[in-house]
Amino acid sequence: MYSFAKIAARLGLLLTLTPCLLYLFDLIDLGTVKLLMIVGMVLWFACSPVVQHINEKRSGGDGL
Repeated sequence: MYSFAKIAARLGLLLTLTPCLLYLFDLIDLGTVKLLMIVGMVLWFACSPVVQHINEKRSGGDGL
């Protein structure tokens, strides 16, 4: 579970950043940029808190 969430969170972050660079060099159109960034944002926001929660449990922190 942890490995999947970690990979998915990083993929979401990559999908948020990469389309901007591809659009800058005119390799993809604006509609595709928006779609990829929305998918990346949802993936990042869904998986990142899971990864953080697992890391807090492993380190024994109280979350403060």
